Amino acid sequence: MDVSRAGVVGRSYGGYMTLTLAARHPELWSAAVDMFGPYDLLTFIDRLPETWKPYFRIEVGDPEKDRDFLVERSPRTYIDQVSCRCWSSRGKTTRG
Repeated sequence: MDVSRAGVVGRSYGGYMTLTLAARHPELWSAAVDMFGPYDLLTFIDRLPETWKPYFRIEVGDPEKDRDFLVERSPRTYIDQVSCRCWSSRGKTTRG
């Protein structure tokens, strides 16, 4: 793969993965485009509607019990390692 021409793009969960890939594997990408992807799993879960929180605590993690895991899995933790051009889109109700 010609990494000088490779980019990664995604929205929602794909945006989360875009940020994760750009931050944790910066040597692979020359550009990244994130659309509405959560970059901090703790704030993402905190800002969810109350009726969604039980599901996300099971599927993603509980902010109280799994804090270290969620911090380790959050792109925010590694965002300073992004070395490619990066565009991130946020909406009025984007969570996280």
